[in-house]
Amino acid sequence: MEGTAVSNIFNQRTGQPIDLGFAVRCDRFSVSFYDTGAPREFKSILTILENGQPVPGYTQIPIVVNSPLTYKGITFYQASYGPTGEGAVYHFSVREKGGKPVPVTVRQGEKVPMPGGGDLLLVDVVPEVKMFMPQLSGAAARLEVTPPGGVTQQVILLQKYPGFDERRGGAQILTFDGADERYFTGLQVAKDPGVWVVWFGCALMVAGICLAFFFSHKRVWIKATDNRVIIGGTASKNPAGFQIVFDDLVDKLKKL
Repeated sequence: MEGTAVSNIFNQRTGQPIDLGFAVRCDRFSVSFYDTGAPREFKSILTILENGQPVPGYTQIPIVVNSPLTYKGITFYQASYGPTGEGAVYHFSVREKGGKPVPVTVRQGEKVPMPGGGDLLLVDVVPEVKMFMPQLSGAAARLEVTPPGGVTQQVILLQKYPGFDERRGGAQILTFDGADERYFTGLQVAKDPGVWVVWFGCALMVAGICLAFFFSHKRVWIKATDNRVIIGGTASKNPAGFQIVFDDLVDKLKKL
């Protein structure tokens, strides 16, 4: 969760704790969504701690999917997220007709007093409501509003339609301003001590490919008999260039 630090991870197979030798702290976590409600991006802001102090160069490092953080050969990947279960805090505004809006904060199932008298109870919140107009689709809240000395009313508010409650004709107009919900971030931790062996093997493979494709393999044979010498040769590439080298070798042998 935001503001917490861990120095141990758990083996995915055995469940045994493993000491990192340092601590990693989640400073912030954010998630953004598409209009359909599907997550678009979730991001953690991490800080590495040594002896309780931030490590220079590893403070407030953002990581997202496919953009990990590596420290001392240990790589942290953004893998998942989820609500902490502590309950979201929802924000509303209440205003008299012609007046200024006054913010009201409430949790689901909680009844709070309204400015100017009366109270409201947050009954339910739906994260995504499909409307006939796509630009109005989004989160919706259902409230029970009791005006001063009045009768309790069921009120529906749309987050993307601030003027929706004006149709009700009440003395107080309510708007749904949004919600704050704490999430936990799920990090996948990986360490591969043999990575340098892999890179060394890749380097050898690239060198071999270069030798095979960019260098010519030449072979020359010399056969000497009683009265004559026979010379032959072959090249895997650039036969014209090899012919020049071969002729030069023959001329040098003739001068011996």
